[in-house]
This record gives sequence, C-alpha cells and structure tokens, in this order.
Amino acid sequence: MDPTAGDVDAGASGCAGHGSQERADRLLTRASRNGPRRSPFAGLIEARARLAAAVGQLRTASAREDFLRQLRMHVLVDVVAELGSTKLLVGDTVTRLAVQTLAETARGRAAVLPQSIAFKQPRSAGSGTVVSVLRPMRELLSKEVAVYLHYHGLDVPLLGVAPGDRGKASIDRLTEGAAASTAGIRGPRRC
Repeated sequence: MDPTAGDVDAGASGCAGHGSQERADRLLTRASRNGPRRSPFAGLIEARARLAAAVGQLRTASAREDFLRQLRMHVLVDVVAELGSTKLLVGDTVTRLAVQTLAETARGRAAVLPQSIAFKQPRSAGSGTVVSVLRPMRELLSKEVAVYLHYHGLDVPLLGVAPGDRGKASIDRLTEGAAASTAGIRGPRRC
C-alpha cells in the first residue's frame, strides 16, 4: 500500500479547502524522497494543488462558487462522455432552479436562462460528444426531496461552498436565503 494514500483520501472527500496546497507540497516531497519512483497520486496531487491555487485567486465568494459549480458540471459531462453515455441526470429541484434564475439574473446572464434551466440541456464534452443533462426532479420542491430522503433514511451530501467561504455572503447564498424566507422555509445546509 502506498504510504501517501491515507493523506490523499483524507483531503479528497470535502470541498476545496484549507491547507490543500501545503498537503500537496508535503506529499510531493514525500514522493520525491522515495527515489525515482513517482507516487501514483502525484499527478492528482499536482492537479489538486493547481485547482486550489486557481480558486484561491478568485476575489469573491460568488466567483468561487460560480467557478466550482461550472467546473463540477464540466467534469461530470466529460466523465459521462468517457463512460460512453450520452445522458446525465442531475437532482436540480424547482427551488434550486429558482435560486439559479435569480442569481444568474443578478450576474447579468439572464440571456442563457432558458437553456440552463430547461428539462433537457445539451452540453458538449471535451471529446466532442454531446451529453444531454436531464433534470427529472425540476418539478419538486427541495423540501419535498428532503422529506423523502429523511423518510427513507438516505443521507445525501450537499455541495457548493468552499470551506474558506463559510459565513461569507455570495450571490447564490443571498438569493437562496431570500427565496427560503419568502417560502417560509430554512435553506439547506452546505458543506
């Protein structure tokens, strides 16, 4: 077993977070001390360090959230294409789409809204394959989904906020809070 595997797994489960650059540097140093043999995780560690540096250069919490959301979708589309599929089902609810509509309008991107909240959204993968992103839960409220998950004892992690941005205002979180208060519900907890 690779001595660096535990360190990589410990950091890979969360959002882009604190200390990832230091952890990457430490693991790369450890891998280089082992001689000419390169750690099988070295490429992944270097890519993660570059991603953390890129996210760290973004000035606002809104920019970081938007970048991570778009990057996550690009990665999902590329993985689906690599697996030979042409369909990707996502769990966007009407609540999430309403927040996205308001947030994208606030960012000045209202022109792309019809395509970005449609039931079927064609996306091009890096390989040129067209992947259809489908939103089968777009008619359900987030609260309905939460009740279903609770009733069936399912625990689903929510993604979105980088740990360094906890407590900071962003367009998405402010819009989500306004939509939740208008509906009389509490917004979902973020990671």
